[in-house]
Amino acid sequence: MDAEHSEYKGFVNLLLIYTFFYVVTTVTNNYRLKSEFLPIKLLQTMFQGKRRAWLCCSLTSVIFAVPDIVVVGVADLVLILFSFSAFFHEKLVADGYIPRLLTYVTPTLLYAALFSMSYAFTYYRQWPWPQSGSLTMHTIVLFMKMYSYINTNRELALDHTKERPESTVHYPNNITLFNFIDFLLVPTLVYEPDYPRNEQCVSFFLRRWF
Repeated sequence: MDAEHSEYKGFVNLLLIYTFFYVVTTVTNNYRLKSEFLPIKLLQTMFQGKRRAWLCCSLTSVIFAVPDIVVVGVADLVLILFSFSAFFHEKLVADGYIPRLLTYVTPTLLYAALFSMSYAFTYYRQWPWPQSGSLTMHTIVLFMKMYSYINTNRELALDHTKERPESTVHYPNNITLFNFIDFLLVPTLVYEPDYPRNEQCVSFFLRRWF
């Protein structure tokens, strides 16, 4: 399969972006708190025959982190609800309440607010990497979906010829709450006014996985 045209290219890029920011953040925080780039004591414990003690500490951290799962779920729900601001933004643009020139500025404010909320949750709760990592990664997913939704609708508004000929939904009729929810649920980071449906899709995956 050609990697350049792979359907998983977006998810691979997302994983690489998250990995890069996680490594940079971890190394920076470790140096700021302990004046060392790598957790030397932890590595020594792992490779000097003390794996049992290290495993016990890890299990203890997981047990104490369980109550935070509910808080992480609530934080994630708040971010998901905030992502609907992209839909309301485009609805206001389509109805003429927001001038076209401002559409190059207002989305940036929405993206900044999204990341600020995610950072506030992880910073004030002082979550370890499993909680903060999962929330940060989903925040990046929501950001990419919001960006694609807003940018694609802007392009369609400026040039209707960019719509797919086989599309059954055209701008601005695609800006509906159901359409946006469908985009959030579809496992893709690239927005389209409508996605091709295959009646044999369900049976195919059932035969493949079960």
